[in-house]
Amino acid sequence: VEVNGRCGFIDHSGKVVIEPKRSIDRCFQRVFRADGLLRVTEHRRVGFMDGRGKIAVPFQTHQRAREFREGVAAVYDPNRGAGYVDRHLKTVIPHRYDSGGPFSEGRAAVELEGRYGYIDKAGRMVIPPRFKAAGQFREGRALVRMGRRLALIDRQGRIVFKPPSWSLIHLIGSAISGGRVKISWGGWPGNCGYLDVQRLVPIWTRFSCRELGGFN
Repeated sequence: VEVNGRCGFIDHSGKVVIEPKRSIDRCFQRVFRADGLLRVTEHRRVGFMDGRGKIAVPFQTHQRAREFREGVAAVYDPNRGAGYVDRHLKTVIPHRYDSGGPFSEGRAAVELEGRYGYIDKAGRMVIPPRFKAAGQFREGRALVRMGRRLALIDRQGRIVFKPPSWSLIHLIGSAISGGRVKISWGGWPGNCGYLDVQRLVPIWTRFSCRELGGFN
């Protein structure tokens, strides 16, 4: 909930469990993630709040910081680039990337010289940067952009599904949810459906792309 520009939180019954904080400028998320921390700002500094409303990770002057996933968060320093810190703000992966995304299934998308690849929790580049864009892994699959089209890759970076250039089938959207990714026939906003990312079987519907939501 938001009161006078400050965000607080209620439970399922509507009871306020975290009072809106006067000192907190902004909550970046509306729900707590799996790591149990919420990214917030105070006077242009970034910190992380736990489910009791306590600041679990102190405010720092990072210009940009991602949410914590799998115990680490990507932070950006304009002089050093993007790296990763743990909850004690100790650098666990050095600042050497142009940008960095959150970890998911032991992989995080990072950018180097305009191309995206993936690193593991040790900071090793396990999938070389060769994509124009890269999403998070879900069920061992991730959406990446190759040229003008999206494709699906596995955890080793192998392409498991990429419609040929002549095909009318297009992968659309930006994320995998519930083991499905949205697909269209003839391009947006034509007939749409879902692709099972494991069996690679299309599921066509009678709905337009605008009418289809994602799976939880």
